Amino acid sequence: MPSFRDAAGKTWEVRVDVAAVKRALDLANVDLRVIESGKTLAELALDPVKLVDTLYAIVKPQVDAAGLSDEQFAGLFAGDVLEQAATALIDGIIDFFPASQRRALTKLRTAIDRGTAKVFSLAEAELNPDTIESEIENRFRQLSKPNSSTG
Repeated sequence: MPSFRDAAGKTWEVRVDVAAVKRALDLANVDLRVIESGKTLAELALDPVKLVDTLYAIVKPQVDAAGLSDEQFAGLFAGDVLEQAATALIDGIIDFFPASQRRALTKLRTAIDRGTAKVFSLAEAELNPDTIESEIENRFRQLSKPNSSTG
């Protein structure tokens, strides 16, 4: 069963069953039955709030047993925990479906992972510290020049 560790070191088991799918729909407004296009999987992988809200709904019995509110639960997520939790959730969603559908969903997940990696790689390539620093300096010079129209 997929699992992840939160920022406090607690392990959460991500078991997606019909009850969890219903809770995700009721509490997080995420329909885990409709994932053919990959939109839901991509949103969960890229939107930390939607991810944590969906996880909260799925692991709610564990959250209740731990005596945590939804806000306390959300406070356990940042950085690498988000990535590990997203992986566990997507694995749990894929495991929920019958084998005949899991093969297609696994291919879909691979495509989403590759696409996401490519987007971040392209964005990183565009981040040039020298260009950013130069732009900041130019803006500062423009702001510090006396306004010639007020003379």
